[in-house]
Amino acid sequence: MPETAIEKTRPTTKAIQKACHTLRQDIQATKVLVSGLAYDPIFGEPDIVTLSPGNLPATQNLNMLQNIMKAFSSLEDARMRLGKVLQATHGGTSIYTDKKNE
Repeated sequence: MPETAIEKTRPTTKAIQKACHTLRQDIQATKVLVSGLAYDPIFGEPDIVTLSPGNLPATQNLNMLQNIMKAFSSLEDARMRLGKVLQATHGGTSIYTDKKNE
């Protein structure tokens, strides 16, 4: 039976696994960078009340920190979901299952 155009362009399981591993590594590196934003000196001064560039009020700092945490959480979620794709390529079994039983 001849291949359809979709079958010709469908990535192989190994290609999906490699892409997922690479993306998960990239996401992990991005998580480190995002979490580093919370250590910016601007957040060390919670009593700032005047508005000027680089001089934000405490409520704005809190909003920024909350968004950093949300971004971090979204990255964790994306990394986990790519892990679920990898798990599916292994027949639905976690690659850590054998390691837990050792």
